[in-house]
Amino acid sequence: EWARKGAAHGDAQSQDVLGEALRTGDGLARDREAGIAMLREAASGGNVHAMRVLASLSADDGRWEDASNWLMAGVAASDVGAILDMAALMEFGHTRAKLGPESAARIYSDLGDAQGADNAEARRRLAAMALQGRGTKKDPRRARELLLHEAERGDHASEGMFDAYQL
Repeated sequence: EWARKGAAHGDAQSQDVLGEALRTGDGLARDREAGIAMLREAASGGNVHAMRVLASLSADDGRWEDASNWLMAGVAASDVGAILDMAALMEFGHTRAKLGPESAARIYSDLGDAQGADNAEARRRLAAMALQGRGTKKDPRRARELLLHEAERGDHASEGMFDAYQL
């Protein structure tokens, strides 16, 4: 009820909460189209989560340029999640110009830097790229170092990757 009131008054956070509830049917009758419309309002109001959801929906439909466009404001605001989402588009060749896997690897490296954002997800993605030789040279030793760093810190996703890749 409070989200409805906030959304009616233009609060982007409330619009995001209500939009997701409508889109997914979480606590409300599911109305995907109304949910997406509300998420568009939230994104227009600056809510980065809504931008990321809309980008993900666009990517699911193969609308890569739309996905990229939804993420731009979040990237400009230095939102790490939006930056990671944009880097994933780059990593798999879904952006224009020179923004390919090499650019994604640089972004992951910067975000994973222990003196910077110290982001575990970025290190996991960089490790996967190093294992496959995508956007960076194939380097299983480097991948092992990246995943081991996180696994030793108790990061379960890194532990799983460490085991899955038998490093």
